[in-house]
Amino acid sequence: MNFRILHAVGLSAMLFVSACCGQRALTRPDAAAVSADYIDIKSLDLRLLLPDPPANDSDVTRAELAEILRIQAPRTAAQCGSAAVDAVVSPMRFGAALGLPDLPKPPKPMAP
Repeated sequence: MNFRILHAVGLSAMLFVSACCGQRALTRPDAAAVSADYIDIKSLDLRLLLPDPPANDSDVTRAELAEILRIQAPRTAAQCGSAAVDAVVSPMRFGAALGLPDLPKPPKPMAP
């Protein structure tokens, strides 16, 4: 599969989504419409609603870290490799999910 086909598929998907969403998705609403529909962030103080986070040396924090380490302990090398691949942000990562398992890697940018 070459990049022209991949580019055409991506462009077709963008056009389809924009057609489904209509003109509203392509334009920004005016400030009056937004302020009428959403909570004014200046009037919302989440510190009044949410408790403070636990201290770094608290029993709660230690228990959470122990749980994370317990979950990580049985992971396999394959799972670690998959996570490392997921750390690289690229549209090519979605190729297998789109039925395009052997996409070529994009060329690396040249150093200045």
